[in-house]
Amino acid sequence: MRLEEKKNLLLSDTMIPDLFITEYMVGLSASAIRCYLYLVMAFRNQKSASEKDLSARLCLQPDEIKGALTELVLAGLIEWSDKGSAVLLDLKQKEIDGYIRSRAGEPEICGPTAISPENKERDSLAKSIEKTFFHGSMAFKWYRELDILMDDFHFEPQVVYKLFQVLSDKKKLGTINQMNEMAVFWESRGIRTLEQLSEFLAHEDEIQTALRKLGRRLHRKMIEDDEACVRIWIERLGYGYDVIDFAVRKVWEYQEPSVNKADAYLKSWYAAGVRTLAEAQVYEQEQAKKNRQAYQRDRSPRPSGAAMPKQNFTGVEYDEEFLKTLEDDPEEYAKMLEKKNEEKL
Repeated sequence: MRLEEKKNLLLSDTMIPDLFITEYMVGLSASAIRCYLYLVMAFRNQKSASEKDLSARLCLQPDEIKGALTELVLAGLIEWSDKGSAVLLDLKQKEIDGYIRSRAGEPEICGPTAISPENKERDSLAKSIEKTFFHGSMAFKWYRELDILMDDFHFEPQVVYKLFQVLSDKKKLGTINQMNEMAVFWESRGIRTLEQLSEFLAHEDEIQTALRKLGRRLHRKMIEDDEACVRIWIERLGYGYDVIDFAVRKVWEYQEPSVNKADAYLKSWYAAGVRTLAEAQVYEQEQAKKNRQAYQRDRSPRPSGAAMPKQNFTGVEYDEEFLKTLEDDPEEYAKMLEKKNEEKL
């Protein structure tokens, strides 16, 4: 390397598109970001950068370099040429071309025309989202996403704004895929208007609150199967957390509580027509009374000479002779059964 090249390299600057920082960087690993920055510098100075070069310069293992380059390809930051070398893509041109393609099907507007109220509302929404969630600089792909959310999903502007807000609060406003997944989920729940969304979010908050309370009651972290049960209790059976908590406490009276055991209580109550906490408490009091009466009846002394009642387990009857033989000599009764079976044969 000549001295003037080294001097130029050390004193030069490498420009990074804002699109990379705001739209791509958040979804990349540290290794992929390091590779991209080095490739931008190398291409600007018309230098080659093989996988071996990247491994040596970035102090990364060859497998890490391969994985990082694959990430960059999948993210649409580089592509492979026919000769197998990496080609850096123009992010600005890519965004503009994508936006033009997305609007290609719209009728061309010729001559001056008034802006429709719908377009004014959409423009106001875009500016609000850009200012709130993108620090005043939003990429073209997010403008395309706004059009998709309003035209294809038929979301009201307030619903679109809330979608950005929810993803931002969850630290998931990084890629279009995450937004599309949530949009599809909302659409599947029949959400179109702000009123429908508010009702849905209130219901989801009830589910999550019940899960947190149940987790504290059971002293453990709740898992996906637990959430499935809680959703059935609240959505299908119509029980509030007060009834759920009562079921857990009923289990606790006899054994270690669990979601499955509480589930058995709740479903038995539902089958019996129990719908509220008060009804569940009355139902359990009646069941306890019946159990006590049955216990006392079984414990009461039988009249002298009264025959012992037959017992039936899984459809098999045991008579007095059998019971008497068990008390005297169980082995003798077994021999008797064996002899009867031989006679049958």
